[in-house]
Amino acid sequence: VDLVSITIEDYSVQVKGIPPNTDPDELRTFVQDQFGKVADLRLARNNRELLALSMQRGRLLCKQEVHVMRRAKARQEGKESVVEREAKNEAAVKERLEENAGEIERLQQIQGTENAVSAFVTFEVEGSYMDCLKTASTPWARLLGRLLGR
Repeated sequence: VDLVSITIEDYSVQVKGIPPNTDPDELRTFVQDQFGKVADLRLARNNRELLALSMQRGRLLCKQEVHVMRRAKARQEGKESVVEREAKNEAAVKERLEENAGEIERLQQIQGTENAVSAFVTFEVEGSYMDCLKTASTPWARLLGRLLGR
């Protein structure tokens, strides 16, 4: 610990292996009861699926724009068959975008309750931090499960 300045890293630990549905308030209470005052606690979440859907949405929006531009160009050139084809393609992409938006919304609704993978805990004092480090050999998932009745 740097005696001149104390930073968040000085008293912070990452807790891995927590249950996916961990409640941050319950975890804070548990950690404080075990080790001492917690200055901050943040859950890290697995958002892989949400990120993949967001990337898919970006690709679909690009495809939609291409179809819009092709249709506009075909309209200027008087190519009605191309205009019709691009309108159908654009409609298909729009449908996929709507499905994608529904999936994103569904994931965002459950995001806060089911996908915790770890927690970052910052203690107010060094003693609490050190006490926590001493238990590092005990898997948190087992300890939490036993103490929270899960």
